[in-house]
Amino acid sequence: MVHPSYEPIPASESDEKLSSIPDARQARLTLARTLLPWLAHVVFFTISLTTLFSGLYFHRQATKSCIEKVSAYSPALSTVEYYDTRYNGSLAWPSPFRGAPSPEVDEAWARYTDVSMFTVDLDTVLRIGKDPTLANLLRMYTHLDYYSALEPAFSDP
Repeated sequence: MVHPSYEPIPASESDEKLSSIPDARQARLTLARTLLPWLAHVVFFTISLTTLFSGLYFHRQATKSCIEKVSAYSPALSTVEYYDTRYNGSLAWPSPFRGAPSPEVDEAWARYTDVSMFTVDLDTVLRIGKDPTLANLLRMYTHLDYYSALEPAFSDP
C-alpha cells in the first residue's frame, strides 16, 4: 500500500539518481586518496629542503660567530676563512715540534716564533693576549739544562 503523500519515481529516473550519488562520492574519495599522499610528500619534501639549506647557512654563520666569541682577538680575524682539516692527533704520530731538544726541533719552532719586527699598538697587543714566543720559551724552560747555554733569556746577567 502506497502512502498518499508519496509518489512513485519512474524506474529510469530512480536508477539514474541512485547510481549518480555513490559515483560522485566514490570519485571524491578516490581523488582524496590519490591526491592527499602526494600533497603530503610535497609538503614534507619542501620542509626537508628548507631545513637542510637553512641548517647549512646557519652552520656557517654560527661557526664564524662562535669563533669570534671564543678566539683571542686578532685584527685579521674578520678576514680569515675557515675550512675543516682532519689531523692525526695521536701521541705516537711524529711532529717536528715534539721530542728531545735538538737543532731540528728548534728550527721548527723558530719558523713560527722568530718574527721580524713590526709595529703594533699597545691596545692590539693587550687584546691579542697570546704569544707563540711565550709557548716556545715555556717549552725551552722545561729543558733548561739544554737551553740555558743557548737562550740568552735563561742566562744570569
